Amino acid sequence: MQAAQPSLAEHRRPALLLRRPIIICSRLPMPKTEAIIFDMDGVLVDSRRAAAAALASVARQEGARADSAAIGAALDGGNSAASIVSCLFPHLNGNPSELGRVARAYTQASIGNMGMIGKTAIADCLPALSKKFGMAIATNRTEDAALEILDRLGMRAFFRAVMTLADAPAKPDPKMVVLAVMAIGASIASSVFVGDKPSDYEAGRAAGVRTIMVDGTKGESGCMPFLEEFGENR
Repeated sequence: MQAAQPSLAEHRRPALLLRRPIIICSRLPMPKTEAIIFDMDGVLVDSRRAAAAALASVARQEGARADSAAIGAALDGGNSAASIVSCLFPHLNGNPSELGRVARAYTQASIGNMGMIGKTAIADCLPALSKKFGMAIATNRTEDAALEILDRLGMRAFFRAVMTLADAPAKPDPKMVVLAVMAIGASIASSVFVGDKPSDYEAGRAAGVRTIMVDGTKGESGCMPFLEEFGENR
């Protein structure tokens, strides 16, 4: 028996479709940058020669031998005066008072070598940047040392706040970065932190800000991760 053929009406009947939600994927725009927080050494200033000479001087005062390799390793391994000194003189780690004394001597010797400290390519952008963004410093230097360097290099006026070891624990603790953002009055989402050491990256990530890593000791090429985005303000 021949099967019944579908009617014309059945041919025109629309097929049933499984209704599914339509998902449109799009990348959310980055929040507009309102604040830039800078580390100092290796970001705004190249102080490596001054620091190396200061460490060598302190080593001689302490009657210790420290070649250039050991000094370089200490500068790379430390993220504050105390931690740099402890890297070079590990026997001081169990003696806080002596560690503090030698760290202070190193800081003073570094300031005494101010003529060896120079600005980076990022520092050249500060006059123009300060007209567009709120800016602050977050450095593991002592307050006196940080302000001395900023004043001598004519950079202090560009910053609304200078956060140092007088305000918060050394990075990678994020408190210093968070305090700098609060001092400017910006939001975490609209703030950028610029650093050069792993401790800076960790501090920025823990604070929740976008972090840009540079190496100001390598000249303009080392600053390009920042300059590519903000260099038009030079």
